[in-house]
Amino acid sequence: MEIETWVALGAAVATALSALFIGWQAWETRRSAESSNKAATASEAALEVANASLELNRRQAGQSAFMVAEATRARLETNAPAVSMEFVDGENCQPSAFIIGKQSDPESFESREPGHVFQLPQDAELWLYALFDVKFHNDGPLPVTIWSGSTIIPTYDGFPWDTTFRLDKGESLVRFLAVGTSLVGWTESRDDKAKPRGEAGWLTELSGDSGVRLTQAIHIDGTLLGNGQREGDFSLRGLGPDANWPSHLVKDQAKRTYWLGGQEIPALAPDDVFGAAGLGVMQ
Repeated sequence: MEIETWVALGAAVATALSALFIGWQAWETRRSAESSNKAATASEAALEVANASLELNRRQAGQSAFMVAEATRARLETNAPAVSMEFVDGENCQPSAFIIGKQSDPESFESREPGHVFQLPQDAELWLYALFDVKFHNDGPLPVTIWSGSTIIPTYDGFPWDTTFRLDKGESLVRFLAVGTSLVGWTESRDDKAKPRGEAGWLTELSGDSGVRLTQAIHIDGTLLGNGQREGDFSLRGLGPDANWPSHLVKDQAKRTYWLGGQEIPALAPDDVFGAAGLGVMQ
């Protein structure tokens, strides 16, 4: 056989061997990829099982905490206060008076009539309050102590602030409720609803370190001030509708908070416990 024939035959054999080697490599690569895919699928399945197990444990723990908190609230409700505050002249009442003074000096407050003109910045330290006749009533089973930084004893001799008072079972008590803010706050609330506005509030004190506390907020939306004759002048307009500076009184619904051992029990809604996502395995 001639040399050329042997060379051609060798080349053919080498080509065939090369093709076989390439095919074997491709088969090994595919088998390795399939193994990797199977391993990845198994890992994903294990991850899903772990996440499901964690979620189940989290929900079971949340359910237990929710049920314990609800049972504690129910127990505390047996001696919960039942105090109400009502405006003597109704929800759409007008202020009985307006007072002005320095917040740091309770004895400095004096009455002012609508039409009185304030000058800023000279009067920037003064606070302006609208006084409303309100009645507190205790309809609960036990005496209740009420704290408020907004109540004044109705007298004809000044405006004595009465921050703490007691109501026996079935007792009612009339007070002035002072709803207000600084003069600067009243001017800012004219143009920006997010700025400070006239506010007041009250709460029931706990008899120990456990119990139910009632809180209620009252505020005036808008402003009590209108424009004066000169720049920096603001006139005491009062409460009610107005083409430019309307205002109205708002009484929020009383809120209940629950306390155990001096700590407030967090308010948990069922969705917060059972429907929240998260707390799974980090991927």
